[in-house]
Amino acid sequence: MDNCNGYGVAPRISAPQLYPVSIGGAIVRQSGGDDHFMNSTVFLNAGIGVSAIQTSTERRVLPSAVEIAWFSFTEKKAFYAECRLNEKYIARIMSDGYRLVDGSKGYYSHFDIALFPGGRVAFYLSGDERMRLVEQHNANDTDLPVSVFAPDSGFEDYEEFAEAFIRGDECSDSSNDGDAGCADTGACGDFKDETRSAWVDNLMENGVDYSLIELYFKRYTFGIEIESKANGGCPSAGDLDGMVLSVEFANGEFFKYRGNAIPYDDYGIIKSVSFEYELADGSVLCDIYFNIKELAMALSLADDSIQSQIPSHSLGNSNNNNKSNNNNKSNNNNNNNNNTLHLNFDYAQCAVTAQLTNGNCCCNIERLRYRVAEYKDGRTVLKGGNC
Repeated sequence: MDNCNGYGVAPRISAPQLYPVSIGGAIVRQSGGDDHFMNSTVFLNAGIGVSAIQTSTERRVLPSAVEIAWFSFTEKKAFYAECRLNEKYIARIMSDGYRLVDGSKGYYSHFDIALFPGGRVAFYLSGDERMRLVEQHNANDTDLPVSVFAPDSGFEDYEEFAEAFIRGDECSDSSNDGDAGCADTGACGDFKDETRSAWVDNLMENGVDYSLIELYFKRYTFGIEIESKANGGCPSAGDLDGMVLSVEFANGEFFKYRGNAIPYDDYGIIKSVSFEYELADGSVLCDIYFNIKELAMALSLADDSIQSQIPSHSLGNSNNNNKSNNNNKSNNNNNNNNNTLHLNFDYAQCAVTAQLTNGNCCCNIERLRYRVAEYKDGRTVLKGGNC
């Protein structure tokens, strides 16, 4: 079907960075349409929504179910899931589309399947300027043989297979990419730098951080405001209305937005914020990265501070109390009582600070990483930062 009518998506499979998996096979089923068989025995770790699978770009009718099996190297186990999807809900989101930064209507072009530790399967709709989480499901452990995930690898035991990958043994001869281990997992070239060393050390010492995965999918109500010092060529906040913000969340969602303030809504934990605005002779680019656990803690404390201000009598069931509760909810929709993440940008100092505030508290976000660059005369020059 024509995607211009709001329908038709190309399926993709992905996994978070540093959570490598090997796909044993996947089927995307469609009501009234053909089943779509995804490539099997493919290694993935490029990031949510970033697929190493060369799938057809043909737009297909909306998915009704997904069947998938994969091996988790970090957990040394295999998972299998058969997920029935809410077709009406997905169809409505597809039809609604989303607003592009130029004000026109955008449509989703891909149906993304992302695999997480603990057997969590998340499904997204994604387009050029937005990726939206639509459903989550839980997979079951399975005892499918190693050969399903890596044919001709020579391994029969899950533990040995995973440890060989983690140590890099199966890719010791990178000149022979036709050998089973390299060809079937795709591991060669992906984990052969300092990133792999740090990943292995952390995995061996701490294992998979399941509490962090749970944080990925928590949602909080807040807004974002970017403020700027008007010096050193940096515009004032009033001049930032035309900037383009890109916000990426830990749960895989992202969107682009024009302006220096993101409206209050229910969002996941922010992973990064990037923005760009024009100067007279070029543009400024800034990338800001958050510590997920720190920001989640700050949002939880801020929510607690708001709840502590709600009068206890407003939680009753009488008509009068319900009226009080509604009035209180209305009051909490103003800027003073909502959580606002303030990002303060000092162009002259190439510095960024952040605070989470509401009417009751202010919390400094300390563990920021950021970088500032200028684009002039056809090239990008790094100006400063701490990463």
